[in-house]
Amino acid sequence: MKKITVILLCLLLIFSLTLTACSDQNTSADPDDSDSAGTSDLADSSDSADSEKNSDAIPRVRKTLNQLLEELSLQSSEELITKDCSCGDKWSPVDGKWGGPEQEGDAANAGGQRVAAKHICQEGTRSDGSNGYILTVSSDAVSGYHIVGNIYGITSLLKPDMVYQLTVRCRYTPGGNDIEADNMVIRSNSNATYEDPIIINADGEWATYTYSFVTTLDLNENDYLMIGPYNGNSIFGRMAHGAKLEIESVVLSCYGNTAALDALDPFVAQ
Repeated sequence: MKKITVILLCLLLIFSLTLTACSDQNTSADPDDSDSAGTSDLADSSDSADSEKNSDAIPRVRKTLNQLLEELSLQSSEELITKDCSCGDKWSPVDGKWGGPEQEGDAANAGGQRVAAKHICQEGTRSDGSNGYILTVSSDAVSGYHIVGNIYGITSLLKPDMVYQLTVRCRYTPGGNDIEADNMVIRSNSNATYEDPIIINADGEWATYTYSFVTTLDLNENDYLMIGPYNGNSIFGRMAHGAKLEIESVVLSCYGNTAALDALDPFVAQ
């Protein structure tokens, strides 16, 4: 009996030692598990940081030329609507003046009579109530349309490779019908940045329009500034009978040469 008891005690002792050894082994494995968990946490943190970084990337879009000019210093500014600024009914450009209109189309009026649109600059009351000079291109005709180039005699004021802005205060009252008229626009053909023409509202209401452009390196006497009807193909456009374009202010502003423009960041956050 004593032998059996001793044997059982020995077996219990061996079993106890075995359990202790297994417990120690499991305990020694815990740091590895901890390291693994730590590595996983770091990876998750890194992924989260990358995600936040990507979410912080704000889309950028190219600025318009008008926006870029807000960052430049104004070099000079000149009002172009002044006393005797119009060269009247003369078609040929006159230095420093707004060019006059061409005549009406052959079949415009009954009997094929050709009638010139009126083109005068006279003192009057402006939209703000002040007195000043207003350049008016108008038609008293009752049918047909006028072929008008309108304005391009002032490009002698421009220099090549320079940045300009034309600010125009005007109103346009259309006449005739859509078939007899083109859009009334503000544009320059010496335009290195190819800015689209600005269309003047055909609602008879005064409004201010801003057109910015960069002159080309080969600017010459054939280049022009235009405020008039434009069909997308030439300097000539159709002004319908009974129409009236009134211009009370045209300010030509210069912002220096293109080097200053090239130094700007052309993009802005969306």
